[in-house]
Formats: sequence, structure tokens, C-alpha cells
Amino acid sequence: MFNDYDPATNTWKVLQDTPHIRDHSIAVVVGDKLYAVGGCNTSYRDPKGIIPFFKQVILEVDCCDFKTGTWSTLAAYHVRQVT
Repeated sequence: MFNDYDPATNTWKVLQDTPHIRDHSIAVVVGDKLYAVGGCNTSYRDPKGIIPFFKQVILEVDCCDFKTGTWSTLAAYHVRQVT
């Protein structure tokens, strides 16, 4: 769930859900856009009920345009696995 709070009117507005479920991530606002980067989906469980933490890493960058209230997905970033 993604919401917008207006402190001037003390009201909340429900916005469109993000394209990717993510937690343990970061976000940055640049101008009228929010960029959600990284993280993982720890709500995912494999058929045995186990959380495959590193298999659910979110590589796509999601962008919310506050002017239009819509989300878009930008190209995924690439991560080199360190062994």
C-alpha cells in the first residue's frame, strides 16, 4: 500500500500500489518523482514455507510520478554475485 499524506489538511490519499513488492529497500525523491531501489520480497515463501531470501532480490527500479499518480518500472540494474 502506498499513501500520500497532506499535513496542511491532515488527510491521507491512497495511491496506486507499487509494481513490485519490496522491503529492506531504499527510496529517493527527485523533483516530483520517487524512485524505489533494491530490496527483496520477504513475504514470498517457497513450496516448503521457507523464505529464500536472496532469491527474491528486486533488481527493477520503480518510479512513482507524483504529478500523474502513476508508477513505471525502469530497467533493472545488474548485480555481480560475489563468491
